[in-house]
Amino acid sequence: MSQSFRLGDFSIRWLQGGVFEIDGGSMFGVVPRVLWEQKCASTPDNYNYVRLANSPMLVQTVHGNVLIETGLGNKLTEKQTACLGEKMWHKF
Repeated sequence: MSQSFRLGDFSIRWLQGGVFEIDGGSMFGVVPRVLWEQKCASTPDNYNYVRLANSPMLVQTVHGNVLIETGLGNKLTEKQTACLGEKMWHKF
């Protein structure tokens, strides 16, 4: 079940879009692993990948619906797909 709340005339709901894994270096840049892994809710694996949630938001109004996508979408380039490989999508 998704979480939701009301803000005036708006109903905002977080949807469950699954999880994905990405290289910690891509996510945190030049910050050393010993620093970012303390703050990361997901423990990195042996290959330095961290698991992240893909949770788009659905905003509903009397005028219509707006889906705020998390930025992954389905338009990855071949290079991006090759970098992420099979670690890209996992179901809950």
